[in-house]
Amino acid sequence: MTSKRPLKKIEEPHWNFEAFRNFISFEVLQQACSALRQHEGITVGEAASDLRHLNSLLFERTGLEWTPDRVPGGNVNWETEGSLFRNKKRLLTSMYLIDLGAYEDADKLYLTPLGRALGEGRVGRDQFYDFVISKFGFPHPAYEENWSWWTSKRRELRPLLFILKLLLHLSQLTGQLTEVSIKEVAFFGGPNPETKDSNDVAKAIAKYRSAPKSIKHKRKDSHDRKIGDMFGFLSMTKYAALGKGGLVLNPVRQELENKCRSWISLSEIESELDNLGRL
Repeated sequence: MTSKRPLKKIEEPHWNFEAFRNFISFEVLQQACSALRQHEGITVGEAASDLRHLNSLLFERTGLEWTPDRVPGGNVNWETEGSLFRNKKRLLTSMYLIDLGAYEDADKLYLTPLGRALGEGRVGRDQFYDFVISKFGFPHPAYEENWSWWTSKRRELRPLLFILKLLLHLSQLTGQLTEVSIKEVAFFGGPNPETKDSNDVAKAIAKYRSAPKSIKHKRKDSHDRKIGDMFGFLSMTKYAALGKGGLVLNPVRQELENKCRSWISLSEIESELDNLGRL
């Protein structure tokens, strides 16, 4: 399906990521998938009663309103315009939770193996975040412009893993945990990156910091805001935390069995990220 998609001429890469911060935590998505699991196979555009029940069940289980906050009027059809598939479909497909092909080709709701396992309680918190960090990449079929640019340039980027590795390389260069800002990632890493370039981008940031010059950076929604949303997502994981000036690696690990916390080294973090890269 995606290989047949016509390519648009896009001048810059798109770092797409969903801005629905309240909806992307493990706890919320797990409960959402449990509700979606009960409605697999419905025809999204026609199953009015099923959609009403699904919307009600999503609110009941997550405490969040998944439908747009709007009052339909004129020729607006509430069932299509006001359902979660109008408002949150891209979130669910970008996180690899519902089958994009089944939705676009047949207007059907089917969960992916990840979404089904998540809804059935067979995926733990760390497993979920590890999967998304390792899997989420560009070109991404859920975003047309993103797919067009990255495919036309024949480049690939796993942005969440890229940011974590960038943080690791910066910390290794300085010998201590080091923050990175949205502006630095957008300026030095945003224009033309690949996942393997994280070390070179870290060196460029370190060089700039050693002899700071004015960065002529114009904030762009397609980079800065999306990178900020990625920072927010990564701060939900065990690997990173939000600091005063940006994102920083989190060396604290908590053992679930004995509820003890431990402090791991940069070399141990490096091993963790290498493992993510192999998933």
